[in-house]
Amino acid sequence: MAFNIIINNTRKITIDYDQLAKHQYFQIDENHAHLRINGTNYACEISQNGNTKNQTITINGMDYHIQIQDELDQLIDSMGLNELHKPNSSNILSPMPGLVLEIMVKPGENISKDQPLLILEAMKMENIIKAEGDGVIDKIQVIKGDKVEKSQMLILLKKV
Repeated sequence: MAFNIIINNTRKITIDYDQLAKHQYFQIDENHAHLRINGTNYACEISQNGNTKNQTITINGMDYHIQIQDELDQLIDSMGLNELHKPNSSNILSPMPGLVLEIMVKPGENISKDQPLLILEAMKMENIIKAEGDGVIDKIQVIKGDKVEKSQMLILLKKV
């Protein structure tokens, strides 16, 4: 088993649990630890923010934002479920493969940010696809009952 650590939203390191056991980690208190990797010592301070998967860690005086991805997080990421669409984009794309259960808007309708647009069933779960920003529905590319692929265009918007 392995997990990913994403550092400052740019660098990804994959660590196997067996590999982690080779390093020495000493928890000093709730916010401080000492880490020894390949003979080098690191003083670590962990900023507690209530989210154990997203933390700011200070190592030897330098701050790093880290995101920890376990196997479920990696699966969700590989399916594209974490991708954000740009507000006021000209189209709404399917974030995953699935089945269109319900379309909640009509062409010509004004929509606003976070307004539900359609319901997509994927992996036996109903997912409400919401507007990322304000706009006007130009064209709906799918109908109820359609099977869609990841990144397939669902709704075309007119820019406001």
